[in-house]
Amino acid sequence: MGSLKNHLPVRSDTVFLGFSVTKAITAVLAAKMVEDGYMSFDEPICERIWPEFAPYDAPPLELLKALNGEENLETRWRWKRSITLRHILTHTTGLWYAVPADLSVKTLSSCESCVRGFEYNPSKPGDTLLPISRPGAECTYQYLSFGWLVAGCVIGAYHCRHGERKTYQEIYDAILSPLHSSELRGSGFKPCGGDKAHDAAHVETDIDFLRFMQMKREAEAMGEEAAEYSMDINEGSRDHLQDLERRNVVLKGIEGREFILDPRIWNSNFVMPANVPAAGGRFSAKGIALFYHELASGKMVSPDMLTQISSVSVRGGNLQELQGETLVSNRSSEGQKSSFGLGFQIITIENVNDGDIFGHAGVGGSIGFHHIRNNTSVGIMLNRIGAQRESVKDIISTISKHLTW
Repeated sequence: MGSLKNHLPVRSDTVFLGFSVTKAITAVLAAKMVEDGYMSFDEPICERIWPEFAPYDAPPLELLKALNGEENLETRWRWKRSITLRHILTHTTGLWYAVPADLSVKTLSSCESCVRGFEYNPSKPGDTLLPISRPGAECTYQYLSFGWLVAGCVIGAYHCRHGERKTYQEIYDAILSPLHSSELRGSGFKPCGGDKAHDAAHVETDIDFLRFMQMKREAEAMGEEAAEYSMDINEGSRDHLQDLERRNVVLKGIEGREFILDPRIWNSNFVMPANVPAAGGRFSAKGIALFYHELASGKMVSPDMLTQISSVSVRGGNLQELQGETLVSNRSSEGQKSSFGLGFQIITIENVNDGDIFGHAGVGGSIGFHHIRNNTSVGIMLNRIGAQRESVKDIISTISKHLTW
């Protein structure tokens, strides 16, 4: 069922919220624009395509006053000015924790509004988002910031060439969508959010996020460490100080905007059609599989570009810590380093050579990927968060055995 509460049956074109499955499609748009000469992977994005991101050589005086007391402001401003598209696509910007200061359920529905939240606003210098590590030094999963940072580059690069300011969706429709087959477009493939043309399966969860946030507030009121009440998403990571520190950075970064932790917001009228390029795509399993098939067939980027973006560029920490629920295989266990290409996970599966599979997984059991050697594309879409965490692993294992990977 697409939704037990709404008695919605699943059809072949029923779309599910893809969460981070969306990141791969966003990355392909960026790669296509690099290939077409709109931008490069390695130019600092503030120098030409997105000057509003960090417009001055030195941190403005009003920023220093507004953030007085924070450490290394001048260094962190220089770090921000050095960020490239490659840093964004490899999760190494140091802005992995960042969300716009004015984020609300309503503003979440506007990609362009969220993009502006990463720009320097002289009227609100205290809202400036700065890296917490040197770009390129540390790979930490950019759970939401990934999409808005890529979108800022896409919008700015398009404006540089054409002299007009288009929305992210308009640019996607102009550059990448024409390369999709009619079969893909009609299969339940909505990378820029849902619409009324398709029934959408609702997100459902067994995790009580409201209770978690209430426990956090009560703990703080009593002077206790909120880390003691970290979400029970990945129990094994509790013993690792770094994981707890990262969770606390996330909680600090979204203070007052904790609603984004609750996946049920994606069922709201505001967010159902929202364009959130890191997590808001709505896809059928057939649509995701077709996307990877057409991508691997050379219909979107050249073979050379595909090799570049689907090869290992960096290795980071345990992806499940922030990505959450999708277990791909027993090899995706606690403590294993996650490998990324330029916007893609390099996925490890039992009995498959490392580097043979690229794709992206998302919270809730969603995943899309392509097996290079076997020339097989797979899409799996689930919408139940907090239950049956190993379902995708079992499905992939069955596929692997059937196709003798």
